[in-house]
Amino acid sequence: MREWVALEEEIGPRLEQLGVAPSLVRWVVMTHLHTDHAGGLHHFPKSEILVSRGEFEKASGRMGRVRGFLNNRFPSWFNPHRIEFRPEPVGPFPESLTLTETGDVRLVPVPGHTAGQLAVIVEEDGRSVFIAGDSSYTEELMLRGAVDGVAPDEGAARLTLERIRAYAAATPTVYLPSHDPASAARLSERRVVQLAPEEVRA
Repeated sequence: MREWVALEEEIGPRLEQLGVAPSLVRWVVMTHLHTDHAGGLHHFPKSEILVSRGEFEKASGRMGRVRGFLNNRFPSWFNPHRIEFRPEPVGPFPESLTLTETGDVRLVPVPGHTAGQLAVIVEEDGRSVFIAGDSSYTEELMLRGAVDGVAPDEGAARLTLERIRAYAAATPTVYLPSHDPASAARLSERRVVQLAPEEVRA
């Protein structure tokens, strides 16, 4: 079965419905470059696209297509800013990149689903909103430490899930994986991860 996104449900029209013109979006942060995440890039020709250098390299050229990245569908103008993480730890994550002057938006590497995947951490009112990409498909799978079937590096994926659980144990965290049907409600309610002691590994 194949799923399609109706034109009016694409990110550009949806932003317009919310009163935000895509042309006014300063940054578009790509957690990774699989087509279900990169398919809306054509709505942002005036934005600066941010992607990890490692992700861009793995997704480029013929070998990128062999790895499952449909780079022939990227817009012709696509030339993202390739970010480099710095040795600035954020909790259990050994590297990060601060995106805003106030330091309330940071990027951290979360390899596993793809080698160069990143997550976005937004700090607000004593909690964090953790935009996880496909680190797991649901919050429940993250809590179980279950690795999805397309992760090319199972060890890296497991380590990423351990780091996410450790982060959520230390900081009230709203966890938002892209494919979890409950993510929107958790964000709206600012519902944080509930961890049992046995779900956290040192």
